[in-house]
This record gives sequence, C-alpha cells and structure tokens, in this order.
Amino acid sequence: INIVLDIVFVMHLKSGIAGVAAATLISQSYALILGMVFIFKELSIVKMMEYKNDVLDRKSYKKIMGVNGDVFIRTVCLLVVTNMFVAKGADFGVVALAGNAVLFQIQYIMVYLIGGMSNASSIFAGKEAGAGNKEGFIEVVKITTRTSIIISVVITIASILFKEPFIRMFTTIEDVVAYCNDYYFWLELFPLAISLGMSYYGLYVGSTHTRPVRNSFIISLAVFCLSYYLLIPTYMNHGLWFAYVAFSLSRTITLVLFKGELVKSVFGGDGKQIVN
Repeated sequence: INIVLDIVFVMHLKSGIAGVAAATLISQSYALILGMVFIFKELSIVKMMEYKNDVLDRKSYKKIMGVNGDVFIRTVCLLVVTNMFVAKGADFGVVALAGNAVLFQIQYIMVYLIGGMSNASSIFAGKEAGAGNKEGFIEVVKITTRTSIIISVVITIASILFKEPFIRMFTTIEDVVAYCNDYYFWLELFPLAISLGMSYYGLYVGSTHTRPVRNSFIISLAVFCLSYYLLIPTYMNHGLWFAYVAFSLSRTITLVLFKGELVKSVFGGDGKQIVN
C-alpha cells in the first residue's frame, strides 16, 4: 500500500514530499487497523480482562521497560552514526553527497536481506528461551551463525558480480557513477562485517537479554567516532567509509564475544556450550 500510494501521490498527483508523508500515514494506519482486527478475532475484550493481572504485573513491566530502554539506546547510537555519516558526506561536495547516497541505498538493500535472518533468529531464540529449552536455544545459535556466514558471502559475491547494474539502478549521472565505483569496495566488505552482528542482535532481543546489545552499540559508536576523527582529515571519504564499516564490524565482534553471557543469563550455568 505504501509503495502504490507513493507512486500515485508523487508521480501522478505531483504532491511531492507531502504525498510521501500521506502514503506512509495511510499505510501505517491500515496496518494498525488490520492488526487490531486479527487480534480481536482471536481475543475479545472480555477475554482480555482475564489477563489483567498479568498485564499489570510490575515485574513484567520492569522487564519490558529494561528491554525497551536498551533497544532505545541502540537506536540512538545507530541514528547518531547515520546522521554523522550523511552530514560529513555533504562536506565533500555535491558529487560525493550523491555518490554516498547511492552507496547507502545499496547498503540498505543488503541490510534488508540480512535483516530477515535477524528476525528469524529472534523468533526462534524467543521460542526456545520461553520454553526453557537450552539445547534447542544453542542449536538456534549454531544455525544462525552458519546461515549468517553463508548469507554474507552470497551477498558479497552478488555485489561484486552486479556492481555496475546496482549503481546504475540508482543513477545514470556519469560523475556519480565513477565516484561510486571508487568507493564501492567498502560495500563489498560491508556484508562480511555486519551479517553476523545483525543476526546475533536477533538472538539477544528474542531472548530479552538486551544489555549486551546496548553495550555493543555504545562500544561501536566509540569505535566509529575514533575512526571518524582520526582518519577523515587524511583520507576524506575513504576515512568516512572505514569508520562506518569499523562500526559495523565492532557490532559483530562485541555481540559474538558476549554470547557466553547470553546463554548464562537465559538458562544459568557458565555458557561454555554456546561458546564452543
């Protein structure tokens, strides 16, 4: 609905940014209404009242607010990095700004592909953690690890083989295309740097053990800022892309290092099985 309304409002009715906003509002409202319909088909308001004590449970609220707080800090860190990246790219000129925008769009497509794995790992990790199935949870971690590595390699190979078509899908301006070609190798490294970290993010969120996620993003933001201020004065846009890839790799490394703490928090014990 969002895509169709964007085409109708922007391309046919020429309503510009207001049309994009209206399309988003209408599609999100539709999603809300449809979700409520599905919920009420399965669970009436009368039936909901049977769970009022569970809903008002103080311990549960504390757990939810803790998870939301950690994810909120994660999102703030991610927004800071993205905004710093875009703002600094504008300092390098119009062509650099356009080139970085094209590369960032391709990066977003990679993230969406990898994000499916993150969502799947979150669902299965939550299922096994909720059931108290330690062996099943460890198996989910192992499958997530193997699949994430395979996905990252496949995306990297695809990005190398279809480099020119990917770039020209977003621009036909030759100066911008040439600029993208000069910096494209950072995108070839990006899936290898981010894939495992994004998938492990799903494991932590699914099992509601989100403190390592918060810490990981704080550490990764520090890595980004350090690279940002040390490398950009000398290496310009290459320094900017290095900082971004370093931020992504730091997310992966820290979340992998914290995985022993994950199983220990969810099931108790020392977490050695998951580390091995």
